[in-house]
Amino acid sequence: MARFFFLALYFLDQNPLNHVKLKVGSNIKILPMEHSTIFYTSEKILDVEKLGEREEYIKILFPDGKIGWTERENISKN
Repeated sequence: MARFFFLALYFLDQNPLNHVKLKVGSNIKILPMEHSTIFYTSEKILDVEKLGEREEYIKILFPDGKIGWTERENISKN
């Protein structure tokens, strides 16, 4: 049973479906809402991990560990 658990965790961690690209000029917000504070704007294409979705927003994890929300149109598949 423990082997299955660790195998499932490994698959979820390595799942390429969660690896997406953030487009240049994308605004990253603290919360998934129109008037939320923007804390970062991408200056280049970035590889990020998709953590979740809420309406038209995607929750992303940056390589440095920061988490934020961006509009769905700012994300592209690898």
